Amino acid sequence: MQAKTPKLTPFTRLAWTVWPEVLPRTWDGPFKPLALGIDKALKARVPDAKHKNLSRLLGKYTASHRYLIALSCKDSWRYDIDGNLVEPVSNAHRAFAIETLARKAKAAMEPSKVPARPILTLRRPAGEAAR
Repeated sequence: MQAKTPKLTPFTRLAWTVWPEVLPRTWDGPFKPLALGIDKALKARVPDAKHKNLSRLLGKYTASHRYLIALSCKDSWRYDIDGNLVEPVSNAHRAFAIETLARKAKAAMEPSKVPARPILTLRRPAGEAAR
């Protein structure tokens, strides 16, 4: 019996074959601040990938806690798609990362504003009377 070959969509092709050096290969790899406009370089590297998929990938990466920490470090630099240093992170972007981390920490400490819902609701079958 032959094993099935997974279908390579543009997104999985990006992840498996042309993964940019600047992005970690696993979520516990090193996170680096990305160069401004890296989305254009990523799109050029994988021209048949959907813009929505690339945006999701970059959005998840840049909104992550570890990315914000990397961005907020004092002497951090931005990296291009191949992992080369491009420019230092600006003070404004560093301050934004620090503010975002503080806001996320504060939100994590606040009690949830969503009312608690029961995990399981038991319902009587139709026509069955309560005892």
